[in-house]
Amino acid sequence: MEWEPSEALVAWGDEHFGKMPVGSVWAPDDSGVQYQKLSQTSFLLIFLLNGSLAKEHHEKFTILMKACGYVLVS
Repeated sequence: MEWEPSEALVAWGDEHFGKMPVGSVWAPDDSGVQYQKLSQTSFLLIFLLNGSLAKEHHEKFTILMKACGYVLVS
């Protein structure tokens, strides 16, 4: 995928992900995905709806998390 997050989106991600307590779940509305914050630097995919749109969201969220300095654990 060639998509890249904008600087504004990375700034939002830095703030949003940074404020999340370890153990909390991020489930963006209508995305078909859910992530749990495992540590101050990592997230775990805990739910992925079987569909092409959910998979696309997951790919973009993975790129965003990496751009914000987080690791997505599988």
